[in-house]
Amino acid sequence: QNNIALAYKGNAKTIRTTEHSLILHDDGSAELYDHTTDEAETQNIAELNPAIVNRLSARLEEILN
Repeated sequence: QNNIALAYKGNAKTIRTTEHSLILHDDGSAELYDHTTDEAETQNIAELNPAIVNRLSARLEEILN
């Protein structure tokens, strides 16, 4: 995961890798999208993939801190 992009604005922070985008909202909700599938950014898979959410969340916090 050498290609990482970050963004934060208002009430959300985002981390994007070549495979996934994770959006963390200040209300505690999360959106996870898999860019390797046809659905790409149309199907939120966060609830189905808590390990990926946790890994990317930790990486996002590590970079921002």
